[in-house]
Amino acid sequence: MRKGTTCFLGIGSLALLSFAAAAEEAPVEELGVRGLIVQALEENLRLEIQRVEIDINQQREVLAGEELLPVLTVEATYRDENRAQNQRETLSTGGIRLFEEKRYDGRVGVGKTFATGTQVELSTGMARVTNSLTEEEDAPYDPEYEAVANLSLVQPLLQGFGPAANLAARRAQEFATAAVRLDARAQFEQTIGQVLLAAYENEFAVENIRVKEEAVALAEQVLAENRRRVEEGMMTPLDVSQAEVRVAEAREELIAARTFYRERQNRLRQLTQSEVDPLAGPLVIAPIGDLLPEGNLEPVALGRRVLAQNPSYRAALERIEAAGIRLQFAKNRSLPSLDLQGSLSYNGLNDQFDDSYHDFDNRTGPTWSLGVVARIPIDRGVARARVREARQAERQALLQSKQAEVELLTTLDDRVAAVRNAAERRVLVAESVEAAEASLRTAERRLASGLTTTLDVLDQQRELSVARTRALSVLVEYRKALIDLYLLQGTLSRQLNLVLDFQASPSGPS
Repeated sequence: MRKGTTCFLGIGSLALLSFAAAAEEAPVEELGVRGLIVQALEENLRLEIQRVEIDINQQREVLAGEELLPVLTVEATYRDENRAQNQRETLSTGGIRLFEEKRYDGRVGVGKTFATGTQVELSTGMARVTNSLTEEEDAPYDPEYEAVANLSLVQPLLQGFGPAANLAARRAQEFATAAVRLDARAQFEQTIGQVLLAAYENEFAVENIRVKEEAVALAEQVLAENRRRVEEGMMTPLDVSQAEVRVAEAREELIAARTFYRERQNRLRQLTQSEVDPLAGPLVIAPIGDLLPEGNLEPVALGRRVLAQNPSYRAALERIEAAGIRLQFAKNRSLPSLDLQGSLSYNGLNDQFDDSYHDFDNRTGPTWSLGVVARIPIDRGVARARVREARQAERQALLQSKQAEVELLTTLDDRVAAVRNAAERRVLVAESVEAAEASLRTAERRLASGLTTTLDVLDQQRELSVARTRALSVLVEYRKALIDLYLLQGTLSRQLNLVLDFQASPSGPS
């Protein structure tokens, strides 16, 4: 049974080796980790979605200021009237019972609403009129051209008064866009951390394959030595069987190591490529080294830095500002409408187009008006509900920021502890590797002297393989703890000298 298992594992190992050899035939380029990160920021589909979200919010900023943009109004109408006049109208028009009129009206105006709420429009219009009266022989004009130039003004005094009310939509959207940018930054930082961690894990996988290959070589060496000694009568077949079991175990561990390597390769492709070529060779990553210094782990200083720089927390603060602006706007909308209205116009009349405008000089003064319009809703329920909704939205934003603050500071304590613990474990596991290497050398000498058994040597080989893998694993854990700590601070990209530009392709040193 053991021989069958050994044979099966050997075939599996050979299959993986042949796959690796086929992949190695293709030319491969060694990639730097910073180049991989830049590629991920350019190709990652999730980040492209974030860029689109930013662009959508920028367009919403433009739309939010739509009401303050100048407006050109052009009007043209034609009216054909044919109606009977009542007694009073008949007497006033000299006995005309059936009144007919054709009227062409045109008007052009430019209006603008200012941040104060002031609505101003400057317009001019012309009407060409022919009717039953202009056709009379004594009519002064046939046809009549009526010209007008008008300046109108509306100034809200309560609802809609002042910049706070009229710029609220734009200012709230500016804060919302800033929050989306910060959310995008958090996503970009997370992606950088994921790529860096995947690269470290890939490095671990490569080194771990080397460790497991050495373990297979050691186990096969012991197996060959035991078979020779059995032939010489110095050992029993049991020693050979024990060595065969250890060879099978070592080969199984090598298969698992190669499987993990393939998973890390696919993870890197997933993070850095928008399209994956199944026939592409492996991603060969240049040695990375320690890119992130441990730095000062003093909790108070780190806590201040986290609250000042963490993009997700800063986004929550921006949303509080946006909610506060919306609350003030809702309060303004709940006020009665009280508008001051005024107009100033000149009018002219003639039978020629141009002369109707020249007729302005024949007036003693302009026509003007001034008044106040009040609109008071009888049912204030909707306005009160709008204010209550905005007040609760602001409270919700405050609670969310407080929750984010608590989560950040508690997470910070966990991550500082993770860095310290991983640093201590690195020292301890390095000592355990040295001890395992010394124990294996001792066991091999004792076996050569006949003072111990093959099983003891095989156990020491197993312990050494486990210790070396654990040392590689603890190194990855230490680096992951540092990545998580820098992500919490929002400074991972800065530490790696990467410039994040949400409008164009990200760039940085490779």
